[in-house]
Amino acid sequence: MRKRKEQITAGQMSVLITATTLGSSIVFIPHPLAQYSGQYAWMAALLAAGFGAVLLAAVLYLNRAHGGRSIMEYSVALFGRPLSGAMFFAVLLMLLFAVSAIVSGIGDFFSGVMMKETPAYIFNATSLFAAALTVRAGMKVTARMFVLLLTIMVAFISAVLVLAMPLYRSGMLLPIWRHEMARPLLHGFILTAGFPFGEVFLYALLIHLVPTAPGAAPWRGKLYKGYALASVLLIMAVVCSGMAFGPASDVFIYSLFKLASEIHIGDMMERTESIVGIALILGSYMKATVYLYMTNLIVKGWLPFKDDRAAVYPIALTCLFISLTLFDSPADFFSQVYVVWPFAVLTVGGAFIALHAGMTAIRGDRNRT
Repeated sequence: MRKRKEQITAGQMSVLITATTLGSSIVFIPHPLAQYSGQYAWMAALLAAGFGAVLLAAVLYLNRAHGGRSIMEYSVALFGRPLSGAMFFAVLLMLLFAVSAIVSGIGDFFSGVMMKETPAYIFNATSLFAAALTVRAGMKVTARMFVLLLTIMVAFISAVLVLAMPLYRSGMLLPIWRHEMARPLLHGFILTAGFPFGEVFLYALLIHLVPTAPGAAPWRGKLYKGYALASVLLIMAVVCSGMAFGPASDVFIYSLFKLASEIHIGDMMERTESIVGIALILGSYMKATVYLYMTNLIVKGWLPFKDDRAAVYPIALTCLFISLTLFDSPADFFSQVYVVWPFAVLTVGGAFIALHAGMTAIRGDRNRT
């Protein structure tokens, strides 16, 4: 029986935010964003990053207003158990889909690009098993390990972006049809505001793990710094893909992988695309682990388990089955991940945070009067 309360530092929480915001999106996002927005892709990503910062501010407001309590505790106090349960059930379904889509993306990438003879379920099962083992170890252990993994991931991504500098042509970022700006910019904003920037609303489930002691040094700025680092790297990946490939950016499904494959430094450095594969593994693994932990938090909060991690393996197995059966084809994956998922994050996630923040503000005003 485990009754101990897990706690992590603000620095470790910022690492988690950076890891999940980058996650698999650093490899996947440049392609659909280029399809939707063309040369305006970087502008759409920049606006979406601002939207995500607003959601993060709302999450931190809720944490401060409720004294660091878990959102599952004060949600019941604000809305009652039935309505609160309905909202968390919607978030639970979103998390199940997200974990399944993340591991499915890993499987599709490696079985379609790097290891074509290996079936996708091998990668899906291995990724989920590793994520489940990490969740079972606890969030404190997970956060400590992710500091090293995130450092490696950021170093690999930065190396690719720097080594590819001879390929960049800044003129590729200029719009071709100047009169068509609003629609592609809006489409790109909706995509990236939902995936990945809007997903920061899920940290309302984890923010209580950072202790809030009276008189303690301000720590919330660290979370903004972690989010800003992820936003800058993601926008830079979009910008660099656009400068390297121009209008052809929407042709390459894994544009960062393609960018790395174009790096040739004499005869001593070739085939550097393998480090993009490593970055994808690390980012997807970290994101799947954090989301699996969030899923377990919701499940254990509403079901009377004696062991608070008893549901981890069943949840992981459920996500494995979903990842193998949910997507019929690459086109179906594209539709659900880049159309349905952003819409769900913006509507369900936005409403979830807005309702809690609005009710908290109303209750606070009433208490003061």
